[in-house]
Amino acid sequence: MGSVPRCTLRLSALKARFFKPRLHPVGSASVYAVFVVATRFLSSSPPIYWFASYVLTSHKGWGYLIWGYSAAYILIGSLLFSNFYPFT
Repeated sequence: MGSVPRCTLRLSALKARFFKPRLHPVGSASVYAVFVVATRFLSSSPPIYWFASYVLTSHKGWGYLIWGYSAAYILIGSLLFSNFYPFT
């Protein structure tokens, strides 16, 4: 009475063999897609640029750091984009 029918065991083994290899790609794609979308939303947010312009005009040390980061991002991003590498 406590035994499980063979067709149920065979079906569960088939499901495990079908779904198990697909769990990692689906999981990692959902994490990375969320990351890419979040960075795109953040890069289109005006307060970030307002704060950067305020720091550029008021604090010289931090202003040079932000300017250097922006220049490096533009140059490295242009090189990577033209060679079909992602840079976001």
